[in-house]
Amino acid sequence: MLEALVGIFIVCLVALIYAASMSLGSRSTRMMQNTDQAATMFQHKSDQLRAVGYGRLDGADLLAAGIVDSAGGTTFAFTNADKLATTLPSGTGTLSISDATADVKRVTITISWDGGQFKGKKEVLSADVLIAKA
Repeated sequence: MLEALVGIFIVCLVALIYAASMSLGSRSTRMMQNTDQAATMFQHKSDQLRAVGYGRLDGADLLAAGIVDSAGGTTFAFTNADKLATTLPSGTGTLSISDATADVKRVTITISWDGGQFKGKKEVLSADVLIAKA
């Protein structure tokens, strides 16, 4: 009888460990899918900016091309233009344009979303794209 109870205890313990690892695995998979989606969005945005070209990296031209949400300043949101809020959990995106040199513009693209390992933690993907005068 004691052996049967020990056996049942071990089986239950293994089942609990398995269930906990499955939850962690699905959460990790979701986090990686969001990171992959953000990287794809980043590549898409950098391709759009390169297509527009050095001479048209201003608010009015970027807005007309559907790349940003509004035309003011040197930092622009593209959350609505790329539907980031529906693609990533609470997703947002900004790009900031500055001069790297006289003939090169630096565009910093930042994409952030909820879904870190801890509640309320934002995940961020940010990188620079250099666009040269042709």
